[in-house]
Amino acid sequence: MVYRLAILTLVAACTESAATLPDAASVAVAPDAAVLAPDGARPDATPDATVDAAPRRRQIIALWGQSNAAGRASWTDVTTLADADAPVPSVPLAQQIADASNPIPWSSIPTGPLAPRTGNQTQNMGIELSLGRALDARTPNGYGLVKVGVGSASLQYNFRVDAPYPTLPAGGPNLFTQMIAYTAAQCAEMNGDLAAIVWIQGEDDATASNFAAAYADNLETLIARTRDTFPGTPFIISELSPLSVAPYADVVRAAEATVAAAVPGVTLVDTSGLALQPNQPHYTADGYVELGDRVAAVIP
Repeated sequence: MVYRLAILTLVAACTESAATLPDAASVAVAPDAAVLAPDGARPDATPDATVDAAPRRRQIIALWGQSNAAGRASWTDVTTLADADAPVPSVPLAQQIADASNPIPWSSIPTGPLAPRTGNQTQNMGIELSLGRALDARTPNGYGLVKVGVGSASLQYNFRVDAPYPTLPAGGPNLFTQMIAYTAAQCAEMNGDLAAIVWIQGEDDATASNFAAAYADNLETLIARTRDTFPGTPFIISELSPLSVAPYADVVRAAEATVAAAVPGVTLVDTSGLALQPNQPHYTADGYVELGDRVAAVIP
């Protein structure tokens, strides 16, 4: 209960606090009320009288899922995005990444400019590099990104809203609760509103028949419970790759399509044509770039 109250407090801060973004516009205004001339001009307008426009709130996009959400490619392999390693100060990025061990060995990267992760020469990027740039081109200084990626994590065993994972430390919150809390905290830190959640997951559930069979129900429940905290938030599903060799990949893809068709505010992003790394479920660097662009195109 205490943990739940803490989450609600963070969400309240996220939705009530406002911040003026670096490029907040100024607009010319006239002095006090005046009669408009026939051509619509205000005869008493003072050309240099200005007032700051109402502060804009940053729109936060959360990237949730397993290793393809975390990103498992290197920016040095990118050929389709210029200056992929260049920081983008106008797009803040916060990351919490781990593999599915018990307890969860979180690697938390504090909020900073959008850029490849440091300290890893081969696994330092996902869709965020292109997604953030595309959104910033749409609305400069208008977006922020929050990433929670857990490698080798299934929806059935790890992400499910009532899953006991992790069992260590004893009595601690489960992964779903931690994911909600981290997202709410970063939303508050960036002074923004959660505008969409991108779900990049399914590889592990496609390896077991019972996990795959439960996928649609588990995903619908996760969306519903997420919206208990973030009401009405659009949910974007990145389709499990058609190139996946997992034995029940078709079942998971069908479940994703079913949920997208049945649940309002859910969009399925086609991943056909995106290359995978050799012998891996992970996209190539250029595959991540293209997927980021596809996701950006469907964000409201």
